[in-house]
Amino acid sequence: MTANNKKARTYFLDFLIIFLGISTSFFLENKREQHYQKDLKEQSLSRMIKNIQTDQKDYDLNIKAHQM
Repeated sequence: MTANNKKARTYFLDFLIIFLGISTSFFLENKREQHYQKDLKEQSLSRMIKNIQTDQKDYDLNIKAHQM
């Protein structure tokens, strides 16, 4: 191999490693964001269900109180 071929090969490998590192970083960040969004959605839905259940209990109590 000539010196130019060795340099070209080294530069290509350096580029490939950097490219793969950056691509992996973006991929993992995207996965983390998706997981965060899913957790946030589940928390919001859980809170809505609890609020609806509380509202239903309050409604039932108000109906009973006004029927007396």
